[in-house]
Amino acid sequence: MLSDLTFQELEFARDEIRSKVNEVPDENRIVLGVGDEAIKLAETYISEGALTNKSYNDALHIALATINNSY
Repeated sequence: MLSDLTFQELEFARDEIRSKVNEVPDENRIVLGVGDEAIKLAETYISEGALTNKSYNDALHIALATINNSY
C-alpha cells in the first residue's frame, strides 16, 4: 500500500531509497489518496493520546492502513 503521503515523504529521500518503490510489482501496488476520513482518524489518534502531534504523519499512515484493512 502506497499513499500520497508516502510519495511526499520519499521526495526528500536519496535516489536509492526512492527507487525501492519501483521494486514493488504493479499488481501488488495499491495507491491511496489521503482523504477526510483518514485525516479525521489521525486527528482522533492524536487527541486520544495514542500518538503525539509530532507523529502526525505516522498517525496518518496508521489511519490509512486502518481504513483500508491493511496488515
